[in-house]
Amino acid sequence: TGQDDTTAEGGRDLYWLAAILLVALVLRAFSLSSPLWFDEIITVDTHLRMGWGEMLQSYSMNHHYLHNLAAKATMEAFGDAPWAIRLPALAFGLAAIAAMWFLARDLAGAVPAHATALLLALSYHHIWFSQNARGYTGLAFFSTLGLLLFLRGLKSQRRGIWLGFGAVMAATIFTH
Repeated sequence: TGQDDTTAEGGRDLYWLAAILLVALVLRAFSLSSPLWFDEIITVDTHLRMGWGEMLQSYSMNHHYLHNLAAKATMEAFGDAPWAIRLPALAFGLAAIAAMWFLARDLAGAVPAHATALLLALSYHHIWFSQNARGYTGLAFFSTLGLLLFLRGLKSQRRGIWLGFGAVMAATIFTH
């Protein structure tokens, strides 16, 4: 029962989503620069400080490949400040809220989508993982987006949706 975003009501719904994402950003930006904790330090020392090729060839239980590629890119662009290393987790966390909003809107309509996204935006655990230089918010984003594409693919049978689903599932696996 998703809505057409070209209508005035659909546009208003997108403004609600933008407002929720702004609240989520403010809550997640707070403490983004706090000192790194143990697991984050291990990730920086054992993966992010390696060369690109060496990092891709290394393995450990602590290595979230796609997230670490993004974290290495932000670290090279902005330095090794904690906020720069955590920036991909923040971005994936915000994207996960948006993906959940679209999923909830497709399943239940706009009002439940707003409530779902707001609850996720205010969730202590989601905030914490969005401030954590690890790949968990990437997993949340890609798995939610994958479910959204899967359900849309069942309805429409369009090849592009299924190709997107395959790409998103590959990104999920590569993140983990």
